[in-house]
Amino acid sequence: MYGYIRIGTAVPVVKVSDCEYNKEQILALINEAYKKDIKILNFPELCITSYTCMDLFFQSVLHKNAEKALYDILDKTKNMDMLISLGMPVIIDSNIYNCAVMIHKGKILAVIPKITLPNYNEFFEKRYFSSAEDLIKKECVLCSQTVPIGADILLEARGVEGVVIGVELCADMWTPIPPCSYKAIFGANIILNLSASTELVNKNHIRRNIISNHSSRLNCVYIYASAGYGESTQDSVMGGYSAIFENGKCLCEGKRFNRENSLIYADVDIELLNRARINNTNFSQSAKELSKIYSFRTIYFDMEPGDKIEDLKRPINKMPFLPQENEKDYYEDVINILTTGLIKRLDHINCEKVVLGISGGLDSTLALLLCIDTFDKLSIDRKNIIGVTMPCFGTSDRTYKNALKLMDLLGITSMEIPIEKAVLQHFKDISHDENIKDVVYENAQARERTQILMDLANKYNAIVVGTGDMSEIAQGFATYNGDIMSMYGINS
Repeated sequence: MYGYIRIGTAVPVVKVSDCEYNKEQILALINEAYKKDIKILNFPELCITSYTCMDLFFQSVLHKNAEKALYDILDKTKNMDMLISLGMPVIIDSNIYNCAVMIHKGKILAVIPKITLPNYNEFFEKRYFSSAEDLIKKECVLCSQTVPIGADILLEARGVEGVVIGVELCADMWTPIPPCSYKAIFGANIILNLSASTELVNKNHIRRNIISNHSSRLNCVYIYASAGYGESTQDSVMGGYSAIFENGKCLCEGKRFNRENSLIYADVDIELLNRARINNTNFSQSAKELSKIYSFRTIYFDMEPGDKIEDLKRPINKMPFLPQENEKDYYEDVINILTTGLIKRLDHINCEKVVLGISGGLDSTLALLLCIDTFDKLSIDRKNIIGVTMPCFGTSDRTYKNALKLMDLLGITSMEIPIEKAVLQHFKDISHDENIKDVVYENAQARERTQILMDLANKYNAIVVGTGDMSEIAQGFATYNGDIMSMYGINS
């Protein structure tokens, strides 16, 4: 709906190697997600068997039970228009692979194995699993279905415009060049990560930053689901962290160390991401180069758009151009960016004076404060800032006094030039009735003020610093050939 798609991530409470029990928890979460109109649902790594089965991964009974559980899940979801990623081990040519099984409407679309197998600290994956690196354009038989298997797979949803899904598993995310980078370059704007990430002090902060960075750097949605309570605590604890990040921003996060099944979801803005990709030409350039050595198979499936969505589940920023965090740093950046630009302009044209109109309102006050900071940084006397207040029709006593007091307190050169007589003379010259308060009445004042500022700039070998802001200029509130004109529009 309107470029959005509802995505969820689920963390079931599992029992080690109990595929039947785990299946029931998974189905409960799938049913809950379906009732909430979730279209894409991501589960943790090896959630059907559990991650910490250790040498039980060598037992055929575990694999038979895992496949039986998958059969049941396929049967129970055959009428559900929802893409679901499930983690389970899959045996191919006597090798065991740690896989994400992608299912939709009772069919297996693809099996995507893990590439990076951690074999350090508390992880021993190379003891059990093989890497997906050798599975290029392969197929396998799973639940009596012949399906593509490999890390070279993308999934594209027909019917939901612009949705392309890439998948990686846990440690893939932590590598110097993660698989999601290549998948995003070749079109994936939704990345699913099935994970079983252990908890260490401060690790969640690092993990969260990595996910945020990936989603920002790749202009994508990054969906993360990690194994949680129920996994073995022999050597480590898993907290069940889950999150949905969009273009660097967190839309929702699950509670860690939860002892119950967990489901979070959000409506992600696919149209926003695709437009960001259009602006970022690095994607097409990188794809052109990488296509010489990489290729991906795209699996298509039909999905209906989520028209049932009534209440948008995502944070809406009322001020989208302002950051949500580090507010103090943001304001310092604004000041330094604007004043550095003005410093360069003054230095380049060898100018040490500026002229600006002071109305007593917000915009001219901001422009004046930026000029003050600029001149202080340049060690130029503030008297070289010439502030001019030009009262006319409609000038309130409050703003008039504000303008005079502001200039006085800041120690600049202040001038007061009433323009009422000049504007009345202009009305007489063009035969305009001063009692008709139309656009001529309003704009003549702005143009008269601009003429005065320009002429004063010539007189004092200065430049006019504009006081209009970006919103005014964008929406046409600034008078054309009037206060829209300046030599340096610092606010905009």
